[in-house]
Amino acid sequence: MKILDDAKEIISERGSDYGGFVESFNRASAIASTLSGKDITSYDVAVVMMAVKQARINNDPMKYDSWVDLIAYCGFASYFASPSQRKSKITDEEVDFIMGKLRE
Repeated sequence: MKILDDAKEIISERGSDYGGFVESFNRASAIASTLSGKDITSYDVAVVMMAVKQARINNDPMKYDSWVDLIAYCGFASYFASPSQRKSKITDEEVDFIMGKLRE
């Protein structure tokens, strides 16, 4: 499906711009934890980002980019949901695996 391929491409592009998503979500969770005074995990960050995208989709369901981003955030959430998958770096093969699971 084109939308899944687009989500994978965005993950790769943003990884080049901002570093790997694991590091990015770990930084975001550390910042959110500091600001809120609560323990916010990388999984929590992914779920909140899913909620943001869903709110945007509710406002404009025709905005394709929001759907692509939502798919990517769903993939990130599924990755962080499994403690055995938490590691410092993710490979291109792992991105392919996550996107493949989304296709099933």
